[in-house]
Amino acid sequence: MRVAHVGTGLTGREALRGILANDRLELTALWVSSEEKIGRDAGELIGVDPVGVAAVGSFDELLATTPDVVSYCANGLGREVEVVAEIARALSAGVNVITISLLGLLYPPAAPENLRKPLEEAAAQGGSTFLSTGLDPGFSSDVLPLALLTMSDEVEHVLVQEIGIYDHYDVEPVIRDIMGFGRPPTYEAPITAGGAFEAFWGPMVRQLADRLGVELDELVGTSDKAVHDEDLNTSVGLMEAGTVVALRVACEGRVAGRAVITAEHITRMAAEVAPEWPTFDGVGESNYRVTITGNPNMRCDLDLGRAGDVWGSVSGTAMRLVNLIGEMPNARSGLISALELPLVPSRHVVTAQRVSQ
Repeated sequence: MRVAHVGTGLTGREALRGILANDRLELTALWVSSEEKIGRDAGELIGVDPVGVAAVGSFDELLATTPDVVSYCANGLGREVEVVAEIARALSAGVNVITISLLGLLYPPAAPENLRKPLEEAAAQGGSTFLSTGLDPGFSSDVLPLALLTMSDEVEHVLVQEIGIYDHYDVEPVIRDIMGFGRPPTYEAPITAGGAFEAFWGPMVRQLADRLGVELDELVGTSDKAVHDEDLNTSVGLMEAGTVVALRVACEGRVAGRAVITAEHITRMAAEVAPEWPTFDGVGESNYRVTITGNPNMRCDLDLGRAGDVWGSVSGTAMRLVNLIGEMPNARSGLISALELPLVPSRHVVTAQRVSQ
């Protein structure tokens, strides 16, 4: 299957690595935004052997390679409208698109209209398929809780949490400008302003509600910030004492004034900050926790540890996308959710012989 890839950032690199390692996928193009990367071999850019595909600097060049699927992993936070316009070009040309860059499109029926409608029109024009997936929102908010809910009778509340330490996340515009880390407490971070968190994580709440047969009255966003009394050294530089270094945001789906489904993010720039908030003891930097109150009561912790120098949450997000690429041509045209596709495990299994070597 012919795949064109967009993005060589933190997660994009891992997705590209997964594509190159998959013998069922053929890389046709890599689109990069940095001038210094244009013309360089895709393999070289991620530290593996050359693969004979030079990075291009325009979307037109990417589409000219006639891919079956575009794997879109460029940063989408704060530039959603621009990303939609780029993806719509591929869809209208008859090219399927799978992405981790549009959080609000995880469940298309509940996506913001200004993002959903252009993609619907483009997919209809091209007879193509669009899928937004990932880890959170993504696997931890659709497949994981729904699998657990197959063991439920009475359900009072479903809580889906990411509890993470982001000191490794080196995308400075996201950390400082979008999330507000290292900023004064008075700074209004875009992720908490104007219903942004509801727009990003609201669709996953509504997806669970629809699967449970619950009609929500409203979505309500909540947020809290925490500072630290010491300076912190992070992957994006120094964060001074007294600036924001922890963030707690939630989107609640309510019925009759009571939260029935909640999506919550608790994000720290160091493990020791905001100790009064929920924490986890695990091997990775992020924990994905599903707590179901009802009959029976359940709590499931998904702990993703790093493999070598790759953070588990980054690899998991990337491979959730890569492993679904092969299903895209088999899906119906239009905007779909991951729940419409089968569970596709990795085929990249390390044999006993390779382990011994």
